[in-house]
Amino acid sequence: MIPSAEELKETRRKAEEAKAKEAELTKKVEEAEKKVTEAKQKLDAERAKEVALQAKIAELENQVHRLETELKEIDESDSEDYVKEGLRVPLQSELDVKQAKLSKLEELSDKIDELDAEIAKLEKDVEDFKNSDGEQAEQYLVAAKKDLDAKKAELENTEADLKKAVDEPETPAPAPAPKPAPAPAPTPEAPAPAPKPAPA
Repeated sequence: MIPSAEELKETRRKAEEAKAKEAELTKKVEEAEKKVTEAKQKLDAERAKEVALQAKIAELENQVHRLETELKEIDESDSEDYVKEGLRVPLQSELDVKQAKLSKLEELSDKIDELDAEIAKLEKDVEDFKNSDGEQAEQYLVAAKKDLDAKKAELENTEADLKKAVDEPETPAPAPAPKPAPAPAPTPEAPAPAPKPAPA
């Protein structure tokens, strides 16, 4: 039985629809793959940053431990006190700088972890409110989005502070130059001897 022109037309239309659907599906798959790749790249970059930060913190901890050991050895040595002091001052100064930097890095790192957790919770809240009905859900959604934007901005600033802190030089500030000793006061000149009276 030969198909009618109408049937051929319908078959062609279905074939074109199937082709269009296939193209749309292919496009969706490509978009999904692109998103997965981007997410993976972002995750890899974040992991690399995290690893670099942990390496920097570990390096500082080692340096702090080394300096503390050196200072202890100086304190326990038999050298004269003034010699000990001369050796201690630059090491103590370096230790103070490294301890301050280590403390700052740990503090900022902890803050970033806290913000990441808060952002993840807010993102979940936003999704939940999007899928809820009612005026109240809409109000909650607006508030959650506002909080989320604020936390993301805070995270961005904290990450910038952390990068700056990592790059800060660890050299101690130069010791203040000793003040010049005051010039000695001029000694008063001895008065000239009084002339002897002429003999009468």
